[in-house]
Amino acid sequence: MSAPPPRPEDSVPPAAKETQPLNVPGEDYPKVGAVLDLIPASRGDAYMSWVEDVAGEDLVVSIPKDLARRPVALAVGEQIEVIWKASGALRCLPAVLAEIDLGEPPHWRLRSAGVVKRGQRREAVRAPLRVPVVLGTGASAARAMTLDLSEGGLGCVLDREPRPLLGPSAPVSAHTSFGVGDVVRVSVTLPELTVNCLAEITRRLVHDAARTDLSLRFIGLPERVQDDLRRLIFTRLRDLRQRGLL
Repeated sequence: MSAPPPRPEDSVPPAAKETQPLNVPGEDYPKVGAVLDLIPASRGDAYMSWVEDVAGEDLVVSIPKDLARRPVALAVGEQIEVIWKASGALRCLPAVLAEIDLGEPPHWRLRSAGVVKRGQRREAVRAPLRVPVVLGTGASAARAMTLDLSEGGLGCVLDREPRPLLGPSAPVSAHTSFGVGDVVRVSVTLPELTVNCLAEITRRLVHDAARTDLSLRFIGLPERVQDDLRRLIFTRLRDLRQRGLL
């Protein structure tokens, strides 16, 4: 018996199948007004941005700001992953920074450098939310305030504690024992949701004796809680955008 003729899909290499465009209207590129995470290849950190316009295969996006609220400075030619949400899932588009316009408002022009793929959960849009967070438990617990929050983790600034030996006018950063690689219990309190899980400290930045910033990655957060958190974050981002605060 002769072998059946090959099917057209059998001739497509597995890698090519994984990177074929989705071909769904409105999902090959994010829509105008969409919230983005931009991940530059030279940095690895994710920065929040907005789509201002779509021109062919180019995206015109707002220039993101770092945690110090300074515009992110990149060189033309930088490779950037563009992450956004569509139909309840994350999308990832490789792009290159083609042009920088410092007019008003300042923006980047990103040019498509590949095809859309499904984004991973670690590629999560972060919102500049300020909510209380507790790190650790019992007597060793530290209080902090979030700088940004996503379904994958958070950035926060530790509350200050006075050190009696230095006098009441010399506040210092609380709980200096927290270090990169440490795993701590985290409790984040939102109006509609409380997130309680383990988290790994991935970055520690000491600005001076009065301020210490931490970045943490959630560990073992249930998928249901991730979904609830993502919905809250996008609702908050839309509200801030409409009020002109982003």
